[in-house]
Amino acid sequence: MTASLWRIVGILLLGLVPLLSGCQPIQAPPEVAVASTSDVVRGAYGQWDLALIPSYALAEDESAELAGYVNPQAMVTSGWLAANLDNPRVRLLDVRRPIGAANFAMAHIPQAQHVDLWIDLMERDPNQPMMDLIGPDRFAGLMSRLGVANDSTVIVYDAGEGTSAATLWWAMRRYGHEDVRLLNGGLVKWLMEGRETTSRVPTFDPTTYVINEQPQLLATLTDVKQAIADPTIFIVDARPFGYFTGDIAHAATPTIGHIPGALTMPAPWQLTPGQKTILPAEQLAMTFDLMEITPAQRGITYCGNGHLAAFDAFLLYLMGFENVAVYDSSWTEYGVMPDMPTETGCNQGLGL
Repeated sequence: MTASLWRIVGILLLGLVPLLSGCQPIQAPPEVAVASTSDVVRGAYGQWDLALIPSYALAEDESAELAGYVNPQAMVTSGWLAANLDNPRVRLLDVRRPIGAANFAMAHIPQAQHVDLWIDLMERDPNQPMMDLIGPDRFAGLMSRLGVANDSTVIVYDAGEGTSAATLWWAMRRYGHEDVRLLNGGLVKWLMEGRETTSRVPTFDPTTYVINEQPQLLATLTDVKQAIADPTIFIVDARPFGYFTGDIAHAATPTIGHIPGALTMPAPWQLTPGQKTILPAEQLAMTFDLMEITPAQRGITYCGNGHLAAFDAFLLYLMGFENVAVYDSSWTEYGVMPDMPTETGCNQGLGL
């Protein structure tokens, strides 16, 4: 069966699900992996049993891994990274969480430097409920300290969930860095393939990093209000499906549900369960077909605090959606604002 025929069959089958069983997402969650590797490495390095992690043979040809994506240059394979670890133009940044600094000190990909998602990238304002991206001056200082130049090829990775790495990917694009790429599968795939790790931390000469802000990549509450009233702008909710329907509430916000008109695309569902790689381009294309959105449209992604939203923005960019902004404050702001409209349940997709 051809790829196009598979897509037609998939659309027909998925379209019948809401009709037959009520409220359903347009995607199904992935199967649970045999072994969880989301928090690589736990505890002391000696306590982490590599035998629990499934092993995969190295692919002879990794070109198929990037096939079909409109912007494949936004992602690299583990084989490409292994061949470019000593490239002087490459800077490798490890963005693992929640105890990323401790895990990084125990083991990381050679030539990597650590960026703490919460300390290095998030602005902490005691008068605000949300933690948004740091300002341009702090970001320039961070990049300069890491030895990142404006023409560096920056590779970002995390433990495999993709959202932390995507947050830094989006932040770099927000501040004008042109060549930033996400490692497909992150550290999980790297380890499954038996590749080298180290505890040694490299040092690079500091640079003078220059910011070139891209304001169109950041959405504010005002932008979201305008999008609600404009059907040509799509809004994507990257949170787990229960938050979208209102069956689960955020601890920090009293409001449940989703922004009116939003489309659900749960970020955790966009990875393969084993190696934590991005879903193939054909599957992402089918999802966007079902969502009835096109690259010609303006889009906004949101979640609880911006990280899952950055991941969905990355997926959209991979598939050619280049006019997409991240609502950084997301539901942490929207959910506490008085009189903001919300919807619960599932009334999206295929006109339902």
